[in-house]
Amino acid sequence: MQRNRPTDHDARLTEFATSKRSGFLPLLVLGLAAGLSLGFESPSVASDALKKDAINAKGSPSPKPSPPKAREVEIVSTVDQSVQPSKFYATTKSKPAPLIVALHSWSGDFRQKTPFEEMAIAADWNYVHPNFRGPNRSFDACMSDKALADIDDAIDYALKHGNVDRENILVVGGSGGGLATLGFFLRSKHDLQACQAWVPISDIEDWYHESRRRGSKYADDVIASTSPSGTKTAGSLNTAECKKRSPIHWDFPAEAPSEIRIYAGLLDGRTGSVPISHSIRFWNRLVEHYGSPEDAVSPEELVDLLSLNVPAQTDTEMLEDRQVVFSKTAKFGSLKIFDGGHETLHKASFQQLKDSLSTEAK
Repeated sequence: MQRNRPTDHDARLTEFATSKRSGFLPLLVLGLAAGLSLGFESPSVASDALKKDAINAKGSPSPKPSPPKAREVEIVSTVDQSVQPSKFYATTKSKPAPLIVALHSWSGDFRQKTPFEEMAIAADWNYVHPNFRGPNRSFDACMSDKALADIDDAIDYALKHGNVDRENILVVGGSGGGLATLGFFLRSKHDLQACQAWVPISDIEDWYHESRRRGSKYADDVIASTSPSGTKTAGSLNTAECKKRSPIHWDFPAEAPSEIRIYAGLLDGRTGSVPISHSIRFWNRLVEHYGSPEDAVSPEELVDLLSLNVPAQTDTEMLEDRQVVFSKTAKFGSLKIFDGGHETLHKASFQQLKDSLSTEAK
């Protein structure tokens, strides 16, 4: 086959490329750099930019709003004008809603986390969690007149700043909060709809001796709470002050101030810190004033409960996953001993609070 002979035009191109090669490449590099500096982009870069522009055109997704929660407020004491902190949530409903007054435990304060806050907010109820002088290891705390007045002050604050259904003020507390609930039930200036005391202390002097025998720190807390000097010296218990702060020794109103429900874990006092005798003895005092003889826990029943001589039952009431092993019901309230320890069953408690509402609010 005969090859084509190069034309004059081809020869001139070859000559140009050969003679200018050394200067052509730098020009090519400069041209590419200039193109980049002018904003020319590779296809992949341009594609990414278009995607970004599309997202910006649609608008970035809005962050999820934070769930509502109780806020910290300051309440001036009507007793000594000191500023007392509290957690508070006001309903967003146009119609008045119930108020839950949650009382912290023996060693807690208003910052103590409690499921009652989440439950109240989920139901869009009013909620207040007062400090009432903080942990029970100072003279101003532990059922003092100042501490009880602080709870009333917290309710006053909620009534002023929340849309509260005054017919449905509900008080609940466990352990030391159960102690405060029993006392507040007897002495609150407000008309309460219902009170719930879980695993409560009712006799502080008795609890001191029970705690001392167990080597529990709560014995020292009792001494500090009942001594104006705050001393924790063993053997220096102020028994008169203990009785003054123990609801079981108080005078009872002529009529039950509200419905009251008491809950205790059968094993408390063994696996927990508060024997069930505190709940049972307070219940029997309630029966003395507001009930009938058959409503009381008999000495034989008390012995059986304390010795765990409680027959297993297959068909009985449940509190969450706990079986109610013993119960008493009277016109003023109820006592329930469940198969458990020193604990508050919050879901069951909140359901009972709902059940305790006045008919109009249900």
